[in-house]
Amino acid sequence: VLEAMALGTPVIATRAGGTVELQHDQPTAFWANPADPASIAEGILAFADSPECADRHVLAARQLLRTDHDLQRAIGQIEDLLDPRSSGHQA
Repeated sequence: VLEAMALGTPVIATRAGGTVELQHDQPTAFWANPADPASIAEGILAFADSPECADRHVLAARQLLRTDHDLQRAIGQIEDLLDPRSSGHQA
């Protein structure tokens, strides 16, 4: 889901696993019900019938990525976990 959001693709996902955590104040995806093909079809039709709605979801998803899933910040956090000296902290 994060990769699709990063590519600017309108996302239709199910409310399973951790994907729902990718929803904040603005809708970032059309949330279909698991094991419900009609719900997935509803999402497809919603985006097809309203490109503006799809565009709003894409913009909200990009904002979510910038604020909560910044690649450089994540790399820095991993570096800190693996090598505390990388952040300037001395043991």
